[in-house]
Amino acid sequence: MLIDDSYRFDFFDSEEQDKLISEDFCEIYTVFKYISTGLHYNSNCLRGLKILDIGCGSGENCSLALSHGAEFVAGIDLSASVIQAAQNNFSKASIDQSRFYFAKANIFSMQSVEFNLPVSTFENFFDRVMSCWTISQAKSLNDVRELLYLSRRYIKPGGDILILIVNPLIIANFPAVKELPKIQNFRLVDVVEDDDHSKLKSHILHPFTEEVLMEVNHNIYTIEQIKDIIHELGLQCKHSGNLELIQRDELARYPFEMISKELSRDVTLGYFLHLKKPK
Repeated sequence: MLIDDSYRFDFFDSEEQDKLISEDFCEIYTVFKYISTGLHYNSNCLRGLKILDIGCGSGENCSLALSHGAEFVAGIDLSASVIQAAQNNFSKASIDQSRFYFAKANIFSMQSVEFNLPVSTFENFFDRVMSCWTISQAKSLNDVRELLYLSRRYIKPGGDILILIVNPLIIANFPAVKELPKIQNFRLVDVVEDDDHSKLKSHILHPFTEEVLMEVNHNIYTIEQIKDIIHELGLQCKHSGNLELIQRDELARYPFEMISKELSRDVTLGYFLHLKKPK
């Protein structure tokens, strides 16, 4: 398989990555325990913390944060239907309403977010912010900047931000990646250039007939582009690297993640950025 190293930085081998996860940033990373290998984590690692999930979907990660001891969770998403699903799921689980807050907001517009997640209440409020694959929905670098800006605005000084993105190496190695067998009902199709980024196209297939049910696009930005914005906003990039996703873990639900085990460690589909807001 062709390997292009031009996008790599701060890469850790398996032993080093497990060490930094368990010793330095287990508090946020182990909420996504399915992306690590051989990690011994503390199931109460978020005890007493306030967590914001940007692009929360139907609240799975917020629920997982509460199960890891979080005091309060909030989630925002573009979709009204998934926000309603999150609220319904938490209500059905009889979770105290004082422990969660969900809001529909355009996560790439601070004006929308401020209206739905009031700055007067939540600015500098959260201990941890997480955003799982949301940057792949950003249609421009300005959208990426807005997402990182709102993360910075709502987190406390000294707080941690965990961003999971699609690994840009997928684009550089797409001819080889495309030859991989489809995983379940998911298949990579093409890469196109779109203004200031690349767009990775994929198909969701009928599980039995392989009929194309939906085309899904993932917007891919280089690590260098994202790093420039991080620096511009005064955030610190503390750790970064490729993700090892455990295919058998019940929490690895996204088909897009599932083919990572088919790739080399250099071209895993997932990449993480651990950012810190200075005190």
